[in-house]
Amino acid sequence: MQFGLYLLSIGIVLFSQMLITNQYKKYRAIDIESGLTGYDVAKRILESNNLAQVDVVMQEKGVLSDFYDPKSNTVSLSPSVYNDSSVASIAIAAHECGHAIQYATGYKIIGVRNRIMPLAIASSNLSIFLIIAGLILSSSLVGQMLVTIGLVMFGIVAVFQLVTLPIEFNASSRALALLQTYPDITEDELDGSKSMLKAAAFTYVAS
Repeated sequence: MQFGLYLLSIGIVLFSQMLITNQYKKYRAIDIESGLTGYDVAKRILESNNLAQVDVVMQEKGVLSDFYDPKSNTVSLSPSVYNDSSVASIAIAAHECGHAIQYATGYKIIGVRNRIMPLAIASSNLSIFLIIAGLILSSSLVGQMLVTIGLVMFGIVAVFQLVTLPIEFNASSRALALLQTYPDITEDELDGSKSMLKAAAFTYVAS
């Protein structure tokens, strides 16, 4: 039973990764009529929300590696998103700008996630080692304690993932609402952006 659930979990994660990859390939191949690139859309969104001080830069970490860094106040876009005028590019760029707006407006859940993050990172790095060590020493009290601590750490990571979900959903909602305000983005392009962001959201649910 437990092994079956484990395989099911792995299957869901792999399916979610395949889904977002396929959606990205699909919508990267569809150019938007206005010719706006991901960079153009990001700058437009930031400026219209009084966030012109937020930099938009191109980074070289590869496909689907886009992120907003609150420390440097920078929206970092992968080369394809930064340069392409595709449905995928504008959707991803708008989503990352959604995170910038969250920080600028003091979106409360981000504060909760930031407080959990250091503990979640440490737990993610250590939990599996503690559990393995505990299983090796399972006949002793120390081994049982190590397994328990490792499972608690797994729980902390799970809580962090749960707290992340509404943040990502909200960023996508903000992105779509912002894209809808631009008359040079068509309904079909908005529908494509929505499908792209839904696929991205499913990867967070799977995690």
